[in-house]
Amino acid sequence: MAQDTPRQRLEAFVHGMIALQRDDPALNDAILRRYPDAAALVGVCDHSTKLGQTLVRDAHADGSLSPDFTADDLFSLLWLAGIASRDPHAPTGWQRVIERALEAGWTPPK
Repeated sequence: MAQDTPRQRLEAFVHGMIALQRDDPALNDAILRRYPDAAALVGVCDHSTKLGQTLVRDAHADGSLSPDFTADDLFSLLWLAGIASRDPHAPTGWQRVIERALEAGWTPPK
């Protein structure tokens, strides 16, 4: 990731993961752990999880992400996006809700 700040890297990760989930049903299945016995899919999910945890930790360390926003929050947002992106009956505003939830996690600039 070529972004300069932990915030930019985490934002790029979130937007990239949402795009992948929307555009690649197999990857979406991996992220949502629909097939927990599929070793290859679990490996992809584990790698993404570790990267997400690192990005959250880095954003906490530089003070750009509220300590109240956890890695669990990140993965909950991605799970919600994964479900909504594949459901033709999902409300049209689901992406805006995800964006607002992420935006609420940032701390005000110093």
